[in-house]
Amino acid sequence: MAQIDGGRLFAKALKKEGVEYVFTLNGGHIYNLYEGCVDEGIKVIDFRHEQVAAHAAEGWAKVTGKPGVAIVTAGPGVTDAVTGIANAFQAPSPMILIGGNAGITDHLRGGLQDFDSATFLKPVTKFSEQVKRVERIPEYVSIAFRHATSGVPGPVYLEIPIDIVGGVAEEEDVKYPGSYRTQAKAFGDPEYVKQVVDILHTTERPMVLAGSDDLVERRIRGTAGIRRDDRLPCVPERDGDAAASLQIILTSAALAGATALSSPTL
Repeated sequence: MAQIDGGRLFAKALKKEGVEYVFTLNGGHIYNLYEGCVDEGIKVIDFRHEQVAAHAAEGWAKVTGKPGVAIVTAGPGVTDAVTGIANAFQAPSPMILIGGNAGITDHLRGGLQDFDSATFLKPVTKFSEQVKRVERIPEYVSIAFRHATSGVPGPVYLEIPIDIVGGVAEEEDVKYPGSYRTQAKAFGDPEYVKQVVDILHTTERPMVLAGSDDLVERRIRGTAGIRRDDRLPCVPERDGDAAASLQIILTSAALAGATALSSPTL
C-alpha cells in the first residue's frame, strides 16, 4: 500500500481549493508543507517577518476575493502573525493561517516552541483547531475553508504539529471531502431593499457608498447593474486615510453633477 506524508496531503487539499500561492517565513516545524506545495505546483512566497506574510495573505483575499493562505512556524512564528489575523477578523477577510508546533507526543515534555496556539487564537478567528492525525489533514483543511468563506468571511487557524506534518498515512485511509460548503450568498432583508429602491426612485442625484471591503464592491458591481448607470456613482469606502476617501467621494459626486451636501448617501 502506498503512503503519503502530511506535507503532501496538506498541499493536495490546498490545490483542491484552487490555492495558487502561500505566504510565509520559513521555519523548521513546517518544511514538509513547503515541499508538498512545490510538488503540487503551489508557489511559496517567503518574507522576512511573519507579520508581513499574514498581511500579504489578507491582502490577497481583499484583492482577489479568494482566501489567502499564510504559513508560519511554531511559537513566536504564530504570535508574530497575530496583527495580520486580527486585522482580517475586523475587516472581515477570508484568510487561512497555518501554524506549526512541537510534536503532539512532546506536549508538556519540553518540546521546541511547544505552545497552545489554537486556544490562543480563538478570540480573533472564526475557527481555530489542532490537527491530530495525518490522514485527517484534508478534512481539517476543508473545514477551515468552509468557516473562512461561509456567512460573514473571516480568518481561521489550523495548528499542524511537526509529527503530523512529517508523519505518513496510507493513501487508502485518506478522504478528500467534496461539496462541503455552499456557494450561496446571504441576501439583504427584502423590506430594507424595498426602502432603498423607493429612495432611488425619488432622489434626483443619488450616490452609493459601498462597504469597506473589495468583496462588497464586486458584489454590487455584479448585481443590480449599479455601475452601468453613470447617473448613480458607486464609491467603495476602503480602509485607509479618511481625507483620501473623502476626496474620492467628492470627485465622483462632481463628475456625476451631484453635490455632497444635497445628495443622499446610501
